[in-house]
Amino acid sequence: MKSWDCFDTLIGRSFYYPISIFEIVSKLIQDPLFVTKRVEAEKKSKLKTYDDIYKYLPEYDPELEIDVEKQYSFPIVENFNRVEDGDIIISDMYF
Repeated sequence: MKSWDCFDTLIGRSFYYPISIFEIVSKLIQDPLFVTKRVEAEKKSKLKTYDDIYKYLPEYDPELEIDVEKQYSFPIVENFNRVEDGDIIISDMYF
């Protein structure tokens, strides 16, 4: 049995910095303040979970960020193909 980190080992994203996703959301919703508000909400969040972060952003649809993440994510096939039944997949991300 092996353990795998989900993000950056099994799933990659097209951008190095997570804030890039916030910038795309900001453009999509045409709100130049979204990036700053999103970063501040994460700082305020005690639990650091996605739901807790978006409690500080009630005016925004949290599903949009998830949709953007999906759009810019891709499997790292050479690692994905090495996962076997019984392996453990872990993540430090709040999704």
